[in-house]
Amino acid sequence: MKGVFDFNQYFQSWIHGDQKSFKILFDYLMPKFIALTFNVTKSREIAEDITMNTFLQIWQMRDRYAHVEAPDQYFFGILRQQIAAYLRKKKIDTEELVEKHYHEALNDDHVITMNEIKECYQLALNTLTEQQRKVFQMSREQYLTNKEIAVILNISVHTVNNHIKAAIKIMKAHFYHYQDIAICLVTFYLATELH
Repeated sequence: MKGVFDFNQYFQSWIHGDQKSFKILFDYLMPKFIALTFNVTKSREIAEDITMNTFLQIWQMRDRYAHVEAPDQYFFGILRQQIAAYLRKKKIDTEELVEKHYHEALNDDHVITMNEIKECYQLALNTLTEQQRKVFQMSREQYLTNKEIAVILNISVHTVNNHIKAAIKIMKAHFYHYQDIAICLVTFYLATELH
């Protein structure tokens, strides 16, 4: 029977100078990092790039780990930060593409700008209950997982999921008569569950 992988033992060996232990940690974490990242990005190439950037950051910060009590969770936290950075950049790129599309496709007297989209999005947020709005923004704007949101707000993951579903339903209904803007908002914020 295969023994349990002692992450902390190899971690301690590495930060005390054993470089072979880092290779063992690398081989252990690599497939897990790629699988998690691929689940978000749906691109093997991007998942590998984010994973390698994460390992580079882990290596560069190796002198700061002396007091880290849960290094495996800490390293996954670094990975989540890298994924969040990718998602933020992707959202900005998407915004630029959508704005360009509308400037080209619509008449000059009816051009939807990103400011209009964001204003409408804020109005839609204001139709939500306080808890729905808080959960929705933590999910879609801060890129937190449902589990992370549940811990922060001291509620169940099931409740978080219900708030997100309800928020999406309410906001889509709010934009029923503004379909051009709704298309943009669905692209940015109103996709189905992320976590």
